[in-house]
Amino acid sequence: LLLLIKMMRLFAILLLISNTRYSLSQTVDDDDDTCVVDFRNGTVLTFQRGQSFGNLFGESPCGSNADYPVFCDPDEDDKVRAPYCPFLTNEKRIVCARSGESITFIDEFNVEQTCSCEYEGNNEIETECTFDEVPTNECALQRNTD
Repeated sequence: LLLLIKMMRLFAILLLISNTRYSLSQTVDDDDDTCVVDFRNGTVLTFQRGQSFGNLFGESPCGSNADYPVFCDPDEDDKVRAPYCPFLTNEKRIVCARSGESITFIDEFNVEQTCSCEYEGNNEIETECTFDEVPTNECALQRNTD
């Protein structure tokens, strides 16, 4: 399950990045904490470490960019920091927890889970989930004597 979550996260980030026509790099100056976005049309944008890329990548798989921003981080291999963990719900939609937080949801198997999220850098996340035992439905047959 952890591998599936990591693959979903990597796929979501790659999909986000591949839909934009640009290249992303760190500036040459090691003292400069910036990410430089070079668009194919010649436009160049510079972002400071920790600054949100805003709507540059389109909407985040986790939701709106206002709620789940993607940040410039020159220390990341791809210069992008998205410190969130995605989880699939029983409604086949993605809900996300921020790094350092937990989220409770009904998973794709209709089991309520509480999962914690830790972003470890370079698109690596660690999650830990706990869930209650699935209740068994008991039914009793009653004889109708009417």
